[in-house]
Parts: sequence; C-alpha cells; structure tokens
Amino acid sequence: MRESRERLTATLHSIGDGVISTDKNGFITNLNPMAEKITGWKASEVKGKMINEVFSLRDEKSNISFNYQITGVLNGKGIHNFASSILLVDRNDIAKPIDGSIAPIQDQYGKRIGAVIVFRDQSMNRAITRDLRIMKSSIESSINAIAMIDLNGMITFFNTAALRLWGYEKKEEVLRRPIRYFWGKDFEKFQVLNKLRENGAYFGELAGRKKDGSFFDVQVSATLVTNEDDQPVCIMGSFVDITEQKQAEKTLAEEAIRRRILIEQSRDGIVVMDQEGGVFEANQRFADMLGYTMDEIYRLHVWEWDALFTREQLLSQTQLVSEAGDHFETKHRRKDGSIINVEISSNAAVFDGKKLIFCVCHDITHRKKMEEELRRERTLLRTLIDNLPDAVYVKDRETRKLLANPADLENMGLKREEEVLGKTDFEVFPQEVAKQFYKDDMFVLNNRKSIINREERLVRPSGEERFLLSSKIPLFDEKGEAIGLIGIGHDITEQRKANERVNYLSFHDSLTGLYNRVYLEEEIKRLDTDRQLPIGIIMVDINRLKLINDAYGHPMGDQLLKTSSSVLKDVCRKEDIIARWGGDEFVIFLPKTSVKEIEAIKKRIIEQCKRTQVCSIPLSMAIGFSVKTRADQDIMKIFKEAEDNMYQNKLIESRSSRNTFLLTLKSALQKKNDISDEHIAYLQNLAQIFGETVNLTGTDLDCFVLLVTFHDIGNIASPDELLNKTSPLTKEEQSIIQRHSEIGYRIARNIDELSGIAYAILSQHENWDGSGYPQGLKGEEIPLLSRLNAIITAYDTMTRKNKFNQRGGVCPKVRALKELKRCAGKQFDPELVNLFIEMINNLPE
Repeated sequence: MRESRERLTATLHSIGDGVISTDKNGFITNLNPMAEKITGWKASEVKGKMINEVFSLRDEKSNISFNYQITGVLNGKGIHNFASSILLVDRNDIAKPIDGSIAPIQDQYGKRIGAVIVFRDQSMNRAITRDLRIMKSSIESSINAIAMIDLNGMITFFNTAALRLWGYEKKEEVLRRPIRYFWGKDFEKFQVLNKLRENGAYFGELAGRKKDGSFFDVQVSATLVTNEDDQPVCIMGSFVDITEQKQAEKTLAEEAIRRRILIEQSRDGIVVMDQEGGVFEANQRFADMLGYTMDEIYRLHVWEWDALFTREQLLSQTQLVSEAGDHFETKHRRKDGSIINVEISSNAAVFDGKKLIFCVCHDITHRKKMEEELRRERTLLRTLIDNLPDAVYVKDRETRKLLANPADLENMGLKREEEVLGKTDFEVFPQEVAKQFYKDDMFVLNNRKSIINREERLVRPSGEERFLLSSKIPLFDEKGEAIGLIGIGHDITEQRKANERVNYLSFHDSLTGLYNRVYLEEEIKRLDTDRQLPIGIIMVDINRLKLINDAYGHPMGDQLLKTSSSVLKDVCRKEDIIARWGGDEFVIFLPKTSVKEIEAIKKRIIEQCKRTQVCSIPLSMAIGFSVKTRADQDIMKIFKEAEDNMYQNKLIESRSSRNTFLLTLKSALQKKNDISDEHIAYLQNLAQIFGETVNLTGTDLDCFVLLVTFHDIGNIASPDELLNKTSPLTKEEQSIIQRHSEIGYRIARNIDELSGIAYAILSQHENWDGSGYPQGLKGEEIPLLSRLNAIITAYDTMTRKNKFNQRGGVCPKVRALKELKRCAGKQFDPELVNLFIEMINNLPE
C-alpha cells in the first residue's frame, strides 16, 4: 500500500500539482517545487509566513478575495474545493486559473493540526479544468454515497446520494458532525480506524444509522488520504447500499474508464524516462507520434528517437533535469525515419529512490512548416516590395510608418528603414507637404475608401521637387475595422518633364529657345486687332550661315543662330514676340509699335551685331520691316512687305559686307599663321614674278596672287594647339589638319571673290607623284595654280623664321633651292621647280 501511495504521489508530482501545507494557525510549513513554480515563491522564502500573504485567491469574474476559504478549513469547516472561477495571483501579480482543494490535516486521533492546499495551474489547458468540473459534478450526482471525514472524525463532505442514503435532506444537517452519529455500533468505528492506520484503506460492511434512527447495511470503501510527506490528511469513504451493490460497481467501473480516457485522449505524447534514457512509462499518443507499438516503445532509449542530440549529450541532459523542469524544442525521428519537430516540457522526480524524467511532447511539425512557409512568403513579398521602382509604404491608424521600401526611403532622403519606422510625415517632409499627405491619409482611414492614381507633389528634404502618381488603400482587420493603409507612389517626374518639354517644343524652337513659326502664326491671328495698332513686323536674315556651316561645321552654325537669337532678345522689348521663322530667318512681331520705335530697335540690332563675333567673324544681319497702321490692311501683306524690304537690304549691304568679311578673314588668317602684312606683300610680289615667269597673264595671274594670300584659309577652323604643335603629329591629328584644304575649298566656293581659286585651294597638297591629298591627283591632273603655290609655299616655309625652324634656324636660300630640287618629280612639278630656281637665282639679293 505504501508503494501504491508513493507511485500515486510521484505521478501527481509529474503532471504538475502544487501543494502548500500550513500549521493550524495558517503559517506555511511547506511548498513543493511545483507550488514554487506556480506561485513564484521559493519555499525557503515563505516558510513561517501566513498563507494569505503568499496564496492570494480571487474570483475570476468579481475579483473578490476567496482567501476566507483557507481560514474556514483551518477553523474546522472541513474540505473545500476551489470553484472553477478561482484565480491565483502569483508573486509577480500575474493571475492564473487554478483548481484544487483545501483540506484540514488531522493527526491519528482526529485532531486538526493544519491544512493542505493542493492546486494545479490551469493556464495551459482550460479543457482539463472543464473535465475536472465534470468529474466533480459526476461525484456529486453519483448514485454512490460518498463522504469525507477529517482526522478528528468530523464529516467534511457528504454528497447528495449520501444524504439520501442516510435519509437527510440538507448537507448542513450532517457537515461538521462526528461520524459516530452515523454508525450503528461504536466498536466498528475503531475497527475501521485501525485498518486505515495499518493499510491506509478499508473495505467492508458496516451498519449505518439513518436520520430517523433506523439502521441499514452499507458497504464501505474508505481510504486514508496522505500528503506528499506521507502524513494522513483525511479519510474518504464510499458508501453503497448492499441492495444496490451491482449498480455501484458499474458506476465505479465507468469512473475508472473516464479517468483512463483523460490520460489516453491527451493530444500530447507523455513519456517517463529513467536516468539511463530508457522508457519507464508512456501513453499511446507518444507511441503514435513515433510510429511504434507500445511494446516497442518500452524497449527504446531516448537517443533512438531524438534526432538533434547525440547519445552522450542526451545522457548528460538527463542528469541536469531538475524538479523545476525545462522547456525546449527538439526533433524526433520516427520509426520510418521521418523527422518531426517537437516541443518538450520536462521535469524530474524521484520515485522509489530513482530519478525519473517526465516529458510532455507536443508535435509542432505543422506549426514549424507553417512558420517556414510564412517566413518564405514574407521574404518573397519583402524582396518584391524592396525591388519595385515605385515607392511602397504601410502606415498605421495614427499614420506612423510601419514599412518603407528603398524607393520610399529615397523620397524621404533616408538610407535605412529604421530611421523612419514609427514616424509620421510631419517628422520627415516640409509642413505643407505633410499636411496634404495627412489629409489624404485621414480620408482613406475615416471613409474606408481608396485613393487611386492621384497626382501628388513631393518635396524631398534636400529641396528637390518630385511628382508622384499616388494610390492609398485602407487595411482592415478581421472585424472589418480600418487599422492602417498601404501606399504606392509611382514617380512621374520625368514623364511630367517630358510632357512639359513636348508642350514647350510645340511652341518653341529647340535650338534657340525662341518661339517657333506655329506659335507666331497663332499669335498673329490673335493680336491682329484694332486695339493692337500700329503693328510692326521685322524680318531678319542671318548672313553667312552657310559659310560658317561649311567652314566650321554645323555645330558652329548652330552657335551663330543661338548668338543671333541672344542679340535679338537683348535688344527687343519684353512684350515683343521674337520667333525663328525657319532656317536663318527670324521674325519680330511688335504690337502697338510706331515706325519710329521700330527704326530704333533696328538700329540697336545693327549696333549690337558690330560688337558681336562668331568664329572671329562679325555678326551680320539683313533687316527689313513694315508697319500696319489701319484696320483694313491685310497683315500678311504687311508681312510680305517686311520680307521684301529685308531682301532689298541684303542686296544693298551685300558688296560692302563681303569686302568687310574678306578683310576680316585675311586678318584672322594672318593672325592664325603669324604672318605680317609686309610678308604677305612679299609673297604676293614673289607670286607676281613667278607667274610672269611661267607666262601667266590676266585673270590667271590675279588668281595666283590671290591664292598665295588665301591658300591656308581652311586653317581658320583648325585647332590652334595642332597648328602650333612642333612635335610630330599623331595619325588622328594629321587627319584633322589635312581637312583644312577641304574646309578652305568650301569657304572659298561661298565667297564670290575667292570662288575662282576654290579648286586650287582644294588641290594645294596634291603631290606630283600622286602621294598627296585629298584626291590623290598626280602630274598635270593637279591644277597649275596649285603646283605653283606648292613651290612658293615650301620655299617660304624654309626661308622664313617660323615655329617649325626655331631650333635649326632659317634655311639658307641655296639649301632651300637644293631641297626643292631634291623633291622635284615627287612632291613638285620638276619643270616648274627648274623655272623657280632660275628665277630666284636671277633676283637681286
């Protein structure tokens, strides 16, 4: 019987019962380890304290203290079971649902020496509490008469069946009364007590005395209830009318089945192990979890199913498990080799002198799988959000940021998401921007409606202005309440700029930035009214645009147009409309402008052109205007008159302009080549003599003299750094320099005075043997003037001090003529070289 009690005590200890005992005055005498865990108090801290200081009971619904129940038991009111609504407030002020009972402790003579409180933490499984209430109800409603007697022989519990069996109607008639009033014979009382002391239990028949004094036969099954210290606490007896014995046996059998179901129907596996890791006890659920039979389970060791730790580690852990217990996760290997995730709650207890490890195993494989799937989905979703070009964010009900992707962080001028989490837009953006965002957020949250593709202006902390196509969608909880919002912002700044650019270009010239012809035509229609009279129109044509394009390339021609437009904008008034009409023509539309005012504007344009140069060439414009003074005049005829006047001005100024331009070109060329007027005159004289020597006459002789002066006109467009370079040129640099003859050809072809020598300029670097450029001509395919010019130019270069002979000095005449002779037949016409040498030798020194 002692072994049975010890096994029962160990089993109760393993499933988590807390036990607190007191002396008869209510001072705590003991707390078991589970009571320490549940209350948060250590036994060493509370021994000697009043029970009400440590064990605080409250009603779950009313929050009223129920500690008076403890006082009642101490005062002899018998056993008291906790109601289902009782909460225990632990040391940390945490309320925990518990069940259990408070019972008096009596010595062997029935004297009350204290109380014992047995309780269990029901936080993890209210279902167990419900089942216990059912069991208690079953006992109360059982057809078996059940009673509990304290050690003093006083009745502490009498169920309804017992009342009926003894013929009473109310429990108050029997509770706290001595048991002798209910037995027929006193000697039987002592017989039962002796058996209980010897065996801890009694089973037999007694004579009972009913309320009316009559006697009846009753079968008694009594047990001496002891605490964890094996001290008797009370006597519990079951009384059955002999006539109903069969029914009582059936009831007990059903009760036993229900108790077994409680254990076996547990959703968690339960296993008890010894210190060697072998299975001491297990339930069917544990066997099912691992796929073994119960017989196979009892032959296993922990390392045969634990897949996470080694045998040595597991044996070491079993030694470390204490009564306080532990909670951890591990992996179990099933019989078929598959792995499951398990959550373990374990604690140790000593049974029959041996340490046992009690483990409750909860299969969390599905939970782990779901957690992993959620983690993967979250990672996938976050990766997608973070890599979207659009700004994505989440705000809570108070518009605080809960999520911000990199695009959203960029809008806020931040690098890390942690810098904005928990903040509102007022802590990030300028006030006026934040106010608009807040207004939209509140609309979405309060009206539970989305905002889709609304254009928003955003100013970043750096001051940069951006435009977003913004959508805001409310977030709802499971009750349908708006708890926040999701925002998506598509940056349309560049698209907006592009649209503005398209709109701008539809009415502006892309090169000069002036209005274009389309815009001007619309404005002429709009402003051609009586109120705008007089209306002036100025037509402007930029001179020498084609020449600049041919000489310097179209980029420089574009620069000429831009410079011309700047001159017109600087000279004209703010209200005047200046437009590029097309090509090199511009139109100035002047509402409410008199002839006198227009003439003043024309004069300012001319003066400004004189002060402006492009490529060292003075800016030149042909200008004509006309004025509409009456409403009946056709504006297009006024436009035509201005155009005609412009062309007439171009013809009148043409000769003078060309002469000025030619002198400008000559001056620029001399400066580029570092040649003085005196040396030019010397070369012209030398060309005159050489031309006469080879019998040139009239126009040919004049062209030869002109060629000597302007043959290098293409160098105007050559970079100075290459022209002045004294070290050998690279192939790329040579290619650039060699283009000067073609450039010179295009320039000369567009100037009437030089058009006669244009082809000679193009051919000036052709060699007699065909090794020259750009066309590879040879012999007499080369124009005569080009062959003559090549000899004079080479002789002049050798005999004149320049950048190419600064180190070696000027070449003497004899040596220069010898060099010409050496190159005759290769670079130069041999016959012309002989004539030139003879001519030079005959010239006076």
